[in-house]
Amino acid sequence: MMELMQSGVLTYRIKQLGRQPEKIWGIIFLLLLIGLVIVPLLFIIVNSFLFDASAPRMVHGAREGQFTLFYWFRVLFGRLSQSIFLKPGVHSLSIAFGMTAISLILGSLLAYIVVRTDIPLKRFFSIVLIIPYISPSWTIALAWLMVFKSKRFGGAPGLLNYFFGIDIPEWVAYGYLPIVITLGIHYIPYTFILMRGVLANIDSRLEESAEILGAGRLEVLRKVTLPLALPALGSAFILTFSKGLGEFATQAFLGLPIRYYTLSTRVYSALHNQLFGEGYVLSLMLIIVTVLMVWTNQSLIGTRKRFVTLEGKGTLRRAHSLKRWRVPVTTLMLVFVVI
Repeated sequence: MMELMQSGVLTYRIKQLGRQPEKIWGIIFLLLLIGLVIVPLLFIIVNSFLFDASAPRMVHGAREGQFTLFYWFRVLFGRLSQSIFLKPGVHSLSIAFGMTAISLILGSLLAYIVVRTDIPLKRFFSIVLIIPYISPSWTIALAWLMVFKSKRFGGAPGLLNYFFGIDIPEWVAYGYLPIVITLGIHYIPYTFILMRGVLANIDSRLEESAEILGAGRLEVLRKVTLPLALPALGSAFILTFSKGLGEFATQAFLGLPIRYYTLSTRVYSALHNQLFGEGYVLSLMLIIVTVLMVWTNQSLIGTRKRFVTLEGKGTLRRAHSLKRWRVPVTTLMLVFVVI
């Protein structure tokens, strides 16, 4: 009798769960989160404190699976920490900040032009400008090499070298500059999509009221538009910066040929050479830096994300007239999209 009651209760709960599909999807996503994120993260953390199979050739008397802090001291404080962690870490941070600056500036400018001005082909630009979002970043890196690669680096030379005989400097073909430019362009859609949504929902009457009170165009942009768009900018910064830290393919294509290492390429190098403990520590440092950046974002602008604009009527949007700049700006936009 007791078993029948328990079976009936179980059947009832299953039926109730079937009537609430959102709970089923919640359970599925929770299991995926545990299996694809939490379990691998715990594996990395645990194994960063254990000797791996390569330990006996680096530490006398080390046994695989034995607890150790060797890899942490080797990466952070050892004689090779400059080349293993510190220098690649500086490279990663400088790339992330540089590409984020490009993405935020260009993405915000493009979003403002498309949403808040009377530029033609708005729908066309709205679609074309998010195409890099659905393509891998290394495609832009390959395109860069097709144009700027010099025959001094081996293989087929780039278009500038092949057709015009221009000897491209190393710092133009490989290294910091091309990595920052290609990644910055690739992640423009992050900022563009977020800023487009925010700018489309800002009531033009707020800006017009400021202009009536004597504020100039730049002052309105700084004191009215920017504060309302700041949460979206913060989100775009975190998305772009974190992607820049973890980016591998572009940094490998444009950095490894001249031994310009970043944290992500150092992780690859460590794992490729079966230095798993070292690779785990570097991976955790990447995660720690990303978490710190998210926390910093929440601390600096988190409170500003909680705001509303009180209005009695629907939102009004008026496009700013570009006047004589309409054709030049449209031409520059088309050139940017084509290139």
